[in-house]
Amino acid sequence: GYAGTLEFNLTCGSLLYSEVPLKYPIVLGLTATLPAPEHAAILKGYDFQYQSRLPSTFAKRKTTLHQAHLATSKDELFERIAAVARAREAVGVLLKNKAVIRECREYLLGTGDFAGIAVLHEQGTDFREENMASSIEEASSSSTVTLVSALFARGTDFPACDETVARDGGGLVLDTIVW
Repeated sequence: GYAGTLEFNLTCGSLLYSEVPLKYPIVLGLTATLPAPEHAAILKGYDFQYQSRLPSTFAKRKTTLHQAHLATSKDELFERIAAVARAREAVGVLLKNKAVIRECREYLLGTGDFAGIAVLHEQGTDFREENMASSIEEASSSSTVTLVSALFARGTDFPACDETVARDGGGLVLDTIVW
């Protein structure tokens, strides 16, 4: 065995996540979940020409987790989405990409059960603050199924935007993306 001395030199606290982008020659964008003053202080040094913000409802309402269901095919997945959507007023469905969103939308339209199908994905969404808030409000309205790309899966809140949805306990978000 080894009979010598083993030494470790540990340095703690030498990394600030807010400074990581400074290590790169070009920064095209940042996301944050900080309160406005702290967010503004971090962004100050980047000289971005454009900013967008989404209103947060984080921790303002208790989240209810539902039992997971494993679909083994797209048809089974889409039928499960349709079944859940028929029973709820507002449903948001996180899907892998634009192609899967298109397939799911066609499937749901083909059932004849859904008139209100909204779509939010990175190529078809206006990211200006006032337009994002409007798109999210529409997506959280009663009788609407909203198909959402992975871009919106983290950090986007879909609050209950009308009395019917609020009375039913808010909208239901289905995460179909295998992370």
